[in-house]
This record gives sequence, C-alpha cells and structure tokens, in this order.
Amino acid sequence: MTMRLIGLLAALTVVGAACGTTPTTTAVDMPDELPADAAQTGDAATGTAGADGANGADPVEGSVLPDEEATLAALASSMSDDEFPVEVELCFAKEAIQRPSIAATLITASDELSLDEFTLDEQLALFEMLGVCAGPELLGAHFLDGFTDGTDIAEVPPSVGACFGEAAVAEDGPEFMVALAAVGDSTGVPVETHPAAVAALTECVPPSVLAGWVYEGMVEDPVIAAGADEECVLSAFDEVDLTPLWSQFLDNPKADPTALPQEDQMAMLGPLFECVSFGEILAVMFAADGVVVAPSTVECMDAALTTEEYTEWLLFGSDNDNEPIERMLSCLSADELEQLQGA
Repeated sequence: MTMRLIGLLAALTVVGAACGTTPTTTAVDMPDELPADAAQTGDAATGTAGADGANGADPVEGSVLPDEEATLAALASSMSDDEFPVEVELCFAKEAIQRPSIAATLITASDELSLDEFTLDEQLALFEMLGVCAGPELLGAHFLDGFTDGTDIAEVPPSVGACFGEAAVAEDGPEFMVALAAVGDSTGVPVETHPAAVAALTECVPPSVLAGWVYEGMVEDPVIAAGADEECVLSAFDEVDLTPLWSQFLDNPKADPTALPQEDQMAMLGPLFECVSFGEILAVMFAADGVVVAPSTVECMDAALTTEEYTEWLLFGSDNDNEPIERMLSCLSADELEQLQGA
C-alpha cells in the first residue's frame, strides 16, 4: 500500500517527447515555399547538395555550405515529419545554414538522431532557433502532448503548456528545452541546464496540479480512495518546497521520491499522509474479510499514531515494525477482534 501511494508521485515522467525533435534563433524573412529547383536538387537521404553543389562531399567545418538553396531543401526535408508547420521547418533550416556543423549533422542524420550527437553549445543553439521559429504557443501545445504521452497523467491544464511555451522562449529557454529533451532522449541531463529547468518546472507545475495528478492515481485504488480526503490532498503540496523533487527528476527521471534524502521525503510526503485516514483504509480491508468495525474504532486507529510516526514507519520502518500495528489493533473491540480472528 505504501509503495502504491509513493509510486503515484513517481509518475512524473515529462515532456521530453515534446522536445524530442531536434529544433531553433533570430527571426528571418522566409519564402512562402521552397524554390522549385532547390527541391529538385537537394537530397536529404544522402546529404548531397545536387549538381550545383559539392557533388556529395561533406561540408568542411567552419565553411559556408555549398548551394544554399539545395542545402535549405535538404534541411527542411530532414525535419519534415509533421511535427511542425512548413514555415517553421523553413525558418529552422534557414537558421541552421548559418551553422555548418549543425547543418551537416542534421542533413546526414538518421531518423534516430540523438542529442548527444551535438555539443552542448550546439544543442543550446538548436533550441534557441526552435524557440524563435516555432514560438511559445506552438511549443506549449507540444509540451502538453509530451506530458500525457506514455504516462498515467490523464490531463494537463492548458496553463501548464502555455507556461512551458513562454519558458522555452525566455532568456534561459534553450537550457530549459535542452534539459527536457535530454529526459525524452534518455540521455544525461547536462548539469548546466538544471537551474533553468528546475525554475521552469517549479513555476509551471503548481503544487495543486501536481497534487491533482497524485489524487487521480490514488482514487484508482478503491482501498486508498476510501481513506483519501480529496480537498486535503489537492492542497497537500501548497507549502512544500518541490525543488528537491524536480532536481531529482533531472538527475534520474526514473527515480521515485523514496530516493530523496529522508528529510526531503518527510517534508514532501508528510503533508500528503496527513490527508489519508489509515483507520478508514484498514476498515475497508477488514470489510473485505467480512469484519465490520465501528466509526469509533476507525477514529481510534487514526489517532494511534501521529502523522509523523505514520510517515516515518511507512517510509523507513521502525525498530519494531509490529509495534505500530499492535497500537492500531488495540483499538478493536472484543467483538471486532473476535470477528477478525475468525475471518
């Protein structure tokens, strides 16, 4: 039961999928469509530049890429996956041309292009370009898709996506997007990007939203749902510093809160456990065996341990694990105890 409760918090896999497409920097005047001859001369599959270009030779680091129109066509084709409108792809391609090493990698990349094929500076440049070319509204919509894709989260408020979109185009937006993309790409999140990412996650995912996701998971288990106070759960994190949770998420997206230091676990999960009637949960479990306990027994079991004692016992155990159970069972009347023993 404890791990089911704690595991709900670990469902915060996030948004890397929304950033997984390698993206973009200054606004530029873009043509409405690619020149016809450029579309014919570029070859995105092989990275060749066409008859007027470099005859398939790889561009030299630091040089101007040959045949700009053909390269533009190849770049646009390399990211033509319906993730972004064509005008965004063209804007991105136009920007990438100014960065020969980035352009060469994009043109010749396979469908499984990974962030680790670029230096950190190149990654930051890529996402700066994406921020300018896509803009906050489009990026926010992609973040919403990324939040729910492959997770147990049923719904994300539009305000979260909108906030992420604005964070993505802020001064430290590239750092934020590199961090989230690294999560989605299953690569290590560069430590240099942590401050920006933690700040954006803290700002854009309000405590009430996080608590709402936790409550959604809690009520899926009828036993836990019986003891969960919805109003209390939804405000459980209002006064909690969630920075350690987001920092841990960036360090290891698959880790759950039990990997946090004990002090941080107590600070985060203590308020949540205050919202759960363990007496009610035990009553439901007893009822499954045909044992009915009185409301006064439920109240007694809830009072048998303080919230801090419950939290420490459930998270870290105790010197005598039977002692907390014995204290709760001591609340049973003689008749209830007899029913339980005969169940």
